Amino acid sequence: MDAMVIVIKDVTVTAKTSLDWIQEAADRISNDPVKLKEFMRKVMGPKQRIIEGQEREHLLMVFGLTDPTEESNNQRSWTSVYEHAGKTYHLTLGDGWDELAEILPENDDEKS
Repeated sequence: MDAMVIVIKDVTVTAKTSLDWIQEAADRISNDPVKLKEFMRKVMGPKQRIIEGQEREHLLMVFGLTDPTEESNNQRSWTSVYEHAGKTYHLTLGDGWDELAEILPENDDEKS
């Protein structure tokens, strides 16, 4: 099998060196809990709690009376960000999404 070569902006990387680089990066972050947490947060986004049932209905009513603090649209879904009672909520709708999530604090010691 021929070696795969990737050329990016005048830099040539073979599949082997690319895999070595990925392994080295994984080793670096797996040995450092702070860096690992930062990486996971970047990849997965913030911790969240999905809101359902009566609590969801109540919050949707409240959000219907206010304007979102931020909105984003990726052409398949629409996310509105709301602040209420000192908490942040993301309401995501569209293309199979209908989800209300409370964004949990960064600090693991804090309770929502």
